[in-house]
Amino acid sequence: MTLGPTDTGLGVIVTMQGDEFEIDADAIAWTKRAVHISYMDRFGHPDTAWVWAGAVVRR
Repeated sequence: MTLGPTDTGLGVIVTMQGDEFEIDADAIAWTKRAVHISYMDRFGHPDTAWVWAGAVVRR
């Protein structure tokens, strides 16, 4: 699963602080409107986030 298309094939996530980085994530929950994802942040730490379902591309 990726978040939106990019040139590298990875998704882009923007944090509350406005930081933007590419991720490859796993979906851990899915509703009609949102997806709960698990990913490694830019520091290599595991993190989770809820994103709009329309932003997710299944692989």
